[in-house]
Amino acid sequence: MKKHWIRQIGWKTRLEKVKALGFDYMEISIDESDARLARLDWTAQQRRELREICCDAGVTLQSMCLSAHRRFPFGSSEPALRSQAYTVIDKAIGLAADLGVRVIQLAGYDVYYEPSTPQSVRLFRGAALLRSKGGAAPDHAGDGSYGHTVFELYLQKHGL
Repeated sequence: MKKHWIRQIGWKTRLEKVKALGFDYMEISIDESDARLARLDWTAQQRRELREICCDAGVTLQSMCLSAHRRFPFGSSEPALRSQAYTVIDKAIGLAADLGVRVIQLAGYDVYYEPSTPQSVRLFRGAALLRSKGGAAPDHAGDGSYGHTVFELYLQKHGL
């Protein structure tokens, strides 16, 4: 389905069409557009309604493509953009939990609209570590990939 067409229909119709095409699940997108970022601020009622629509249609939202960090990168040279990056991830995790999303796909780049520098890479890696009271998160995989620890520390930070 074309993106411009799919944006013109509501969730009920969208999910019914997805099911009619033979799919049981779909991915929700949170990109850098204001319209998609607004999904992060849906009310509890809006989130419940979408869960009900998903249930009625027999389609689940199992993954989220979170590409909003193109606009608000963890590695930005601008502190305000870096701060917004943390706000975006916090809100995305809350939305994912409320919608039953199992996987949040994050972009693996430090910056998008700025030149990548050693400092932007350090800032991005620091975001992945998300220092907590107990110090840096361990590298569970032993391969230097810290992406999964963002969520573990978020849950720890919020006592979840």
